[in-house]
Amino acid sequence: MDFAARNCDMVYLLLDPVDIDKAHAQIARYKNLARERHNREIQVWSYVYVVQHGDDVATDNILRVLGIETGIWSPEDAGRFKFHFKAGWGGYPIVGTPERIVDTLKTLSDIGLDGASLTWVDYTDGIARWEKDVMPLLEQSGLRTSFTRVDAAA
Repeated sequence: MDFAARNCDMVYLLLDPVDIDKAHAQIARYKNLARERHNREIQVWSYVYVVQHGDDVATDNILRVLGIETGIWSPEDAGRFKFHFKAGWGGYPIVGTPERIVDTLKTLSDIGLDGASLTWVDYTDGIARWEKDVMPLLEQSGLRTSFTRVDAAA
């Protein structure tokens, strides 16, 4: 942790997927260490997986189809980790309607997360839904600025 705070401009953390206060503390530890011990700023990013659909029932069904809710694991913490690993290789869950996804990203931004690498179980469908349904809401919320394509000079 100290090495990253001293030498890196950005770190990736696997955030606690259940307790937002713990996730906030994880982020704050890195940022405070860099600032207080090394007099520098550091960005904190995380890896997140996205399961998006038009309503929560459909999203829950998608998760069930993936076999994530089998209930065969214990103790509870091991089950939670396996859930998130299967759904998104251990990433933080961004799950639900486009509006709910934006709300979750806003919460993560509010607790200090500077950015996220996104993945989807079905990348082709997921990125198309993201571009069509989520990106406009991210821009409206101020979490993302509008993208203007600039063609390279010939």
